Amino acid sequence: MLSVTSRDEIRTVNRLKNLLATAVSLTTLILFVALGLVRWPETLAMLVGTFAGGALGGRLIAVLPPRLVRMLVTLLGLAMTAIYAWRYWS
Repeated sequence: MLSVTSRDEIRTVNRLKNLLATAVSLTTLILFVALGLVRWPETLAMLVGTFAGGALGGRLIAVLPPRLVRMLVTLLGLAMTAIYAWRYWS
């Protein structure tokens, strides 16, 4: 939604999205650890994948044209929404 509704450049919107995602993730992490709900082996595997994806994604967005990135983000978001809606309602 940020990339669709904002007039800012895609890299600026991406930074804001990452900041919001970080705040949500840290809040969730604190709550889950405090409640003892974390399964550490799976968590560590996801952590490695997250860092690798973040590093590679950051490099990729730096070399792709902003219009292409905006289009890909929008299309992938719509596709994921359609898939999850289909799975939920079918």
